[in-house]
Amino acid sequence: MAFSSFGDLLGLMQDPERMKETAKSMSRFRDETVECNGTVFDLVIDDQGIEYAIPKGDTEEVKKDKLRTQIVKAGLARYADVTLSDAGQWKFEKNELDRYGLQAAIQDGKTLLFRGPVGTGKTYLAIALIKELLSQKKKVAIKRWPKLLQECLDSFKSDTPMSEVLDPVMNADLLVLDEINIDIKGKASAFEIGKLADIISEFHASDRGMILTTNLSESRIQELYGKQIWSRLTDKERSIIVSFQHERNRRN
Repeated sequence: MAFSSFGDLLGLMQDPERMKETAKSMSRFRDETVECNGTVFDLVIDDQGIEYAIPKGDTEEVKKDKLRTQIVKAGLARYADVTLSDAGQWKFEKNELDRYGLQAAIQDGKTLLFRGPVGTGKTYLAIALIKELLSQKKKVAIKRWPKLLQECLDSFKSDTPMSEVLDPVMNADLLVLDEINIDIKGKASAFEIGKLADIISEFHASDRGMILTTNLSESRIQELYGKQIWSRLTDKERSIIVSFQHERNRRN
């Protein structure tokens, strides 16, 4: 059952007689949902036969459109249409995905660190995995780490509270942080280290899934970001490190 506008939906909600007539025509009334302007509503009927429409969330198509927009805004437009079924172009075979248990791990709130040279499919696989989990009513955030840091720094120069920049990240159920690298100065600032530590700690504490990508070596990550962050990323109970080091994982 679908309504063409919120006005039509609200009209039904505000007219008890119309609700009752609608109820008579519905064979599985309590199990029905309605769609209106890209939002799904559950239909609930009370003891007096009054029907209520309770927002359930975005439709699958709206979720996909929102995620695609987020990917583009993150500066990752070339990955907007990637799918896990196409991951074979990096020769990252399905049996390897199964061996690492990546989909199950991110669902269980683990942190995945994808590490390796440029062009080995780290970002592709990260976004493809997130897309596979989109139907589970989870809030997703996808950010390039350098861009997120710059947005945080820019908030100091404007009237924008930094919370407006970080809240969508901190409140996400699933997070992708792409390009955990360093700037041209060759070092990570105390501000950068602090923000990364805050995000990792928050997601670990609340058992939410996160994927980080980097082209830094393990020793370089320790050197630049410190032992505290490295120990969290190597916690076997919380994290999985996947190395994209071999030529067979490179793009054709």
